[in-house]
Amino acid sequence: MEDLLYVKEFHEPVFSEQKPESMKDEGWRLFHRQVCEFIQQWIDDSVLNYINDETDARTLWTKLDQLFQVQIGQNKLCLIKQLMYLRYKDDTPMVDHVNDFLGIIKKLANIGIDFDDEVNGLILLNTLPESWESFRSRMINSSPSAKVTLEIAKNRIFEEEKRMQALGIFLQSNTQVLVMENRARSKTREPKRQGRSRSKSRSIVKCYYCGQSGHMKRNCNLLKGKDKKEV
Repeated sequence: MEDLLYVKEFHEPVFSEQKPESMKDEGWRLFHRQVCEFIQQWIDDSVLNYINDETDARTLWTKLDQLFQVQIGQNKLCLIKQLMYLRYKDDTPMVDHVNDFLGIIKKLANIGIDFDDEVNGLILLNTLPESWESFRSRMINSSPSAKVTLEIAKNRIFEEEKRMQALGIFLQSNTQVLVMENRARSKTREPKRQGRSRSKSRSIVKCYYCGQSGHMKRNCNLLKGKDKKEV
């Protein structure tokens, strides 16, 4: 908008603190009104109500600047959250994932947050699932001075995707990989030999006093009855 004001030669009422000496007061006020009307043509309806009655171009511009500074701060926070929580989605083409990442990086750069190229490369690697951990380690160890730029990260990721596809390995999360590995291992394991379960048979006790089975002498009722009579 600022560039457009200079192209249309509408910049003086917005950026000049004093009226030009060659212009009369009435003409200066009219110029302000014209610039306000021009700016309002480019403003969204949700913002227009905030400045609709303003006739001073400099005041209008100050209000817009304050309003958009707040919105830019909110956009920064929103985009940082998107970048932090961005993770590769199962069965998604890697090019789509990388494009999503680059889109967030570009939006952040447009509002004043521009990460170092190496930082961008490392963040991109961090968006990959845990099943790519060995790939990340190999890549960092093989890079000169352990420096991974964004371009290097992109190229290596695409190469790894092609290699995995050639081997018939589908891109998926670490959890799914572990489940498939466990299933494969369970199929290759030999079945355990099941031995006969031996239950310990209880030995049949026999009373040495009465000769009956099922109890011992000390628990014999006949013996207890005899002892009572003797007493």
